[in-house]
Amino acid sequence: MKNLETKSNKVSLKEIARLSGVSIATVSRVINNTGRFSEETKHRVLNIVKKNNYRTNTLARSLRTKHSNSIGILVPDLTNDFFSKVVQEIEKNLFKVGYSTIICDTQRDPDMENYYLNTLEAKSIDALIVISGDHPFDSDSLTEKVPVLCIDRKPKNKDTIFISSNHKTGALIATQRLIDKGYFPVYVSPDHVSTSRASRISGFKHALELNSIQFTQSNSLELKAPNQESYDKTIEEFLQKNKDKRLGLFCLSDYIAAIAIRQIHKLNLKIPNEIGVIGFDDTKYASLLNPSLTTIHQDTSKIAELSAKTITKMISSPSTDVKKNIEVPVTLVARESA
Repeated sequence: MKNLETKSNKVSLKEIARLSGVSIATVSRVINNTGRFSEETKHRVLNIVKKNNYRTNTLARSLRTKHSNSIGILVPDLTNDFFSKVVQEIEKNLFKVGYSTIICDTQRDPDMENYYLNTLEAKSIDALIVISGDHPFDSDSLTEKVPVLCIDRKPKNKDTIFISSNHKTGALIATQRLIDKGYFPVYVSPDHVSTSRASRISGFKHALELNSIQFTQSNSLELKAPNQESYDKTIEEFLQKNKDKRLGLFCLSDYIAAIAIRQIHKLNLKIPNEIGVIGFDDTKYASLLNPSLTTIHQDTSKIAELSAKTITKMISSPSTDVKKNIEVPVTLVARESA
């Protein structure tokens, strides 16, 4: 069967083998990324393929090997700097080992999520990576049983891999820093539901408990309407109402911290003397804010590396035991805001 083609002609595996100086079986193993072959052989064969602008017949290969070499990724918001960075890093790691990705932005819409799940299954993905979300992910909702890995989203099924930063510890570290510096601690967060949000709030409350501070409504600021204009208004009103307190704001994301800092400037409050701010994520603009943002750093490279390595192992060796819950450490990045 002819497996490779250009725009003008079709070339058999036999011809590729002749040009590469290896057997047909070896060429097939290299192209399908299966079996054993040396790095030198792999580079020689792939260079011949690239040099002649050949393209593998993906449909024929997937029918033959029962693998499409593609992995679906569900993400709730690609405009979110943390999510986009994780997706980019995962894509890079998977590309290195011969997998393509199909990335679907659900925009936190359950109907869109269901639609994309159906679409991904129709494309015969080899595995699925689910990033964050408003409710536990149920892998039994899939019609085909494929490996599933969740990042920052609790799985409903015990056999689903769960990878997450240590959000609770990060929140505890951030809150303890605010308390140590004499601030009145307040967490600031959108009110949408997520696994990471719940863990960060739990860490915040645990820090208060360790310092014999009773948690009350005055220690929280929930941002209910999902747009920046309403966030601005809610934060400004809260700051005005609590001018008598030396507030220490633990913002559950750098994005919220940036909005808070802007409102603090509008009220001519001095950071960090009169009010402190700590974020979470350590996004690319955290160091560019004025003052620069103290924040909790999430190791996106490590999360992506572990995710890619784990999911590909589940594809290639389904019977192999892998660690079901993986927690990635976080660190405090101390800057000027607190």
